[in-house]
Amino acid sequence: MMLGSGRILLERPEALRSFRVRKVAPKALLIANLGLAQLRRYGRDDLLRLVEALEADALAFHVNPLQEAVQRGTRTSGAFWRGSPNSSPSPSP
Repeated sequence: MMLGSGRILLERPEALRSFRVRKVAPKALLIANLGLAQLRRYGRDDLLRLVEALEADALAFHVNPLQEAVQRGTRTSGAFWRGSPNSSPSPSP
């Protein structure tokens, strides 16, 4: 079972209760999830803390550059797009 993005949990630890599913799915494969762009902000210790807090079996990184480009409140660096972060997106090869 892929859990929702753990970014909110890293930013607001009080959100943990909404991620607690291990008790209701004790044998399920639980996969923590974080946006690849978040690796600029969070390090190894943060990732381990996320996996441990969620009692996850694995960690997956999602890549969604279009969402990152248009999502309100998200700062983009242009890492996924050619040109500047303010230019119209054209996917990188």
